[in-house]
Amino acid sequence: IFSVYISIWAVVVSFWAVGISIFAMALASLASGLTLLIIAGNTGAGIVFFGAAIFFTGIGIFGFWVCKELTVFICKLSKLILKWIKNCFIKKEA
Repeated sequence: IFSVYISIWAVVVSFWAVGISIFAMALASLASGLTLLIIAGNTGAGIVFFGAAIFFTGIGIFGFWVCKELTVFICKLSKLILKWIKNCFIKKEA
């Protein structure tokens, strides 16, 4: 049972890691767009990278919201599972 509990939390941590990496992609796209516009003078590619930065920022915000809700759900589920395990071993006498 403990290994299943740890596996569930590992999934939650990996979702948070994906959310952080999406924001890192947004920052990288923004930096690439600025580099292409200022240094290379390639306007079209710079605008595409700025669009990607805006897209990844939006997806990242949505991803963080999903991760927060998933974490709250898993906390509530953990509480229910721990109560169930406790009730399996400790019974109230009538």
